[in-house]
Amino acid sequence: MHLDQDLFYIFNATLSWGPLDKVFLLVTDKAFYFGLAAATFFLLPAAYRKPGLYVALAALAALVVADATAAQIWKPLFHRSRPCYELPGVRLLIDQVDSPGFPSNHAANVFAFATVILIHYRRLGWPLVAIGALVAYSRIYVGVHYPADVLAGALWGVLIGFVFTSLHYYGTALATRWTYLARRRRALPPK
Repeated sequence: MHLDQDLFYIFNATLSWGPLDKVFLLVTDKAFYFGLAAATFFLLPAAYRKPGLYVALAALAALVVADATAAQIWKPLFHRSRPCYELPGVRLLIDQVDSPGFPSNHAANVFAFATVILIHYRRLGWPLVAIGALVAYSRIYVGVHYPADVLAGALWGVLIGFVFTSLHYYGTALATRWTYLARRRRALPPK
């Protein structure tokens, strides 16, 4: 806990810089990464047709599940207070949030989405992972999460991303197999 608090002060106060405040206020806003997710959602089918649509749907589903599970299961279970309520001298750049802090929903959401995209389309996925790291860091910078909250959220998001990638992979393989068997059955002469 002391290491988490020390790291929080380093990222929140020591490494802060006035001109960056506006950048991190923009990045930490949910509208930023939801807008990015929406743009990616429409870009993938345009660039990769039906496979891109399926990956976009899997990434969106991963984001929704990561958000819901972090907010509805993990936060009530751990019920960890946010640094803005526990520590003195926090540089709080946004309004205080009254929900528990562990894990970070922002980090879980962006990493779940980025993980699915990264596994399928690396050239698009790596920039999304970098933006996800920036979003996750912004939560510490603006004063509403400890580093452990962000790390746990990111790990949860990556896990959810892998689960949805596996579901997408096996679901696609199963659908392809069923389609093949159905076509074969229709092609066989009746007995």
